[in-house]
Amino acid sequence: MTEAFEADWHPIDEFHRDFAPPCDACSWRRRCRGVYRSYLARRGHAELKPRIEAVSNSFNLTPAAEPEVFDLRRCPIRQGLQPTVDPVRELLTPVQRGLAQRHRVVGEDFSDHSLSQARETGRLMLDLSGGGFLEDLAQEVRPLLQAKTCRRCSLAPLCGGLWKPGPRDGFGRAKSLLAERLAGLRGRVLDVGCGGLPYLEAIRPGLEAGELSWLGLEPAQVTAVNLPNLRLVASSLEDFEPDPADLPFDAICLLRSINHLAEPDLGLARLFAWLRPGGRLLLADDACFGVLRTAAGMTALKERKAPAYEHHHCLELDEARRLALAVGLAEREAVDHRETASSMWILDLLRPD
Repeated sequence: MTEAFEADWHPIDEFHRDFAPPCDACSWRRRCRGVYRSYLARRGHAELKPRIEAVSNSFNLTPAAEPEVFDLRRCPIRQGLQPTVDPVRELLTPVQRGLAQRHRVVGEDFSDHSLSQARETGRLMLDLSGGGFLEDLAQEVRPLLQAKTCRRCSLAPLCGGLWKPGPRDGFGRAKSLLAERLAGLRGRVLDVGCGGLPYLEAIRPGLEAGELSWLGLEPAQVTAVNLPNLRLVASSLEDFEPDPADLPFDAICLLRSINHLAEPDLGLARLFAWLRPGGRLLLADDACFGVLRTAAGMTALKERKAPAYEHHHCLELDEARRLALAVGLAEREAVDHRETASSMWILDLLRPD
């Protein structure tokens, strides 16, 4: 019941915590509640060392009980007839007229602060895959939006409220914003973690016009694509040594890749060295998000052989920005969750002249 250096007993204040620079590169950043500010003020952060391990980049919400009687027009919670919905770890979804289903977060992999951030920035989604491992968020999920009545309710800080499915293609705007930035790239480009080139149509005109030379890295097996000025190499960033003839690059992309790097700060430092002065580094990734699944979908997910976690981080936009600025990059533009209307953020950087 006391913090370091306090002379008396005080109620524990979980919100009197903060994170230091080493925390941005720590795999447990989303799970940890931080260090007391009084400790950081007196001792600094020299003792903090990032913990690196594979972690999940999302959490599940599953049915917590049988559907309950619920009419938003005469809310039984507001009337004191039913218990409130936990504002951090629970939410309600409509089942049919007069009924709603209570869902609860599974596990303790994410702190209350991280869960609250996901809610507040619109990163809760409805699973459409039937219990599969999500690979294409644009096709396999639908965003969840809190009911306007619940957002305006006086009990909002104490109740998770009712959430309804939003537009079918919740990632359409995010894909469009990223494609616009990729279409403008010219010169020699390195793409770290290119996957199956999901943005190929955005860069195709530049490739065919001979204005763009694209080198894609992918640790997994890469599929050959018959396009001019496009090369794909099976390699991770850690193992890759560029041909001196390719250096320096005019632009480097990490599109949903930086969270896969064990040490993103060191990875960014390597990329900085390969980038020409005035060159661009384009980052885009997903912050942690929640997936609402049915009981059957959760059962199907558990019965499948889960692949090993592929992420070492779930960086927020501001954390990625601090890591990039620390290696000498400068910010050109930042696009947050509100602009992409999804869990994706975009950070456009450059190497100063």
